[in-house]
Amino acid sequence: MRGYIKALLITAMSAASVATGSMVSVATPDPTPNPKILNYNRHWPAKPGWFTSHNKKAFAQGHVKVTFGGFGKNRVVITGKLYDRDFRPLPHGKCAYARFGVHHLNGGWGPLKHYVKCGPEKFTKIRFTRDNVDKIVVTVCQTPWDRLAPTQCGTTKTIFPFVSPRDL
Repeated sequence: MRGYIKALLITAMSAASVATGSMVSVATPDPTPNPKILNYNRHWPAKPGWFTSHNKKAFAQGHVKVTFGGFGKNRVVITGKLYDRDFRPLPHGKCAYARFGVHHLNGGWGPLKHYVKCGPEKFTKIRFTRDNVDKIVVTVCQTPWDRLAPTQCGTTKTIFPFVSPRDL
């Protein structure tokens, strides 16, 4: 309600200044950005759980951290872990595979980033940084140990939709 009244007063004062030819100064709010709006730190997937391959033998989870540096600028840091739960010995077993697609603010898709983990012990760390991004997607699959030919891919999931500080 206060915003509506303020806008109404500014409009009325502007109209009065145009009609009378005088200048009216209007106080504007402090343009200092709110730091809570300019930082985005979120777990992926958003709900507790994992992004998995179709057969549930490969899975991944992690965090996305975004720092906004002004209108149309940001830095996105993706971290996470990729697990392989195909216990068959190589060459019969397959490796876990995570493929990340990055869409830039200028409208183009950047090069894919992918990670592979072969064997059920421990995990592979996921970490990469990109600038000026508005969307990041991930697909978790399995792939043969000797070549990148993803199979058993799960659904492609969006882990970062761009949210402009103006929209919050």
